[in-house]
Amino acid sequence: MELSEQFFYDHLDQIIDNTYQVLVQNKEIEDILHDDARVHMFLFDPYKGFKTEEHELDIYDILIEHYEDVEMYERCQKLLESKNLLNEIQRLPNENYK
Repeated sequence: MELSEQFFYDHLDQIIDNTYQVLVQNKEIEDILHDDARVHMFLFDPYKGFKTEEHELDIYDILIEHYEDVEMYERCQKLLESKNLLNEIQRLPNENYK
């Protein structure tokens, strides 16, 4: 099933919110996929991770920029905290081998 560009733009706010909810660990991907009231789409491929191929920025940075533009600074802060925590967790195993 091919999605129209119009469908995507009509539901963009919810797609962005779905992505935000997963990144800040408010919801699991499965929670969103099982919620019939939500669009079952994200701004990243849940099976490939949070980095985007088209951008040098990761999905956290993309969402932070979006929420800065719409002046939702609490969400920016929560995303930044989640991103920093993820980066810290990813560095831990490497430090054990130094």
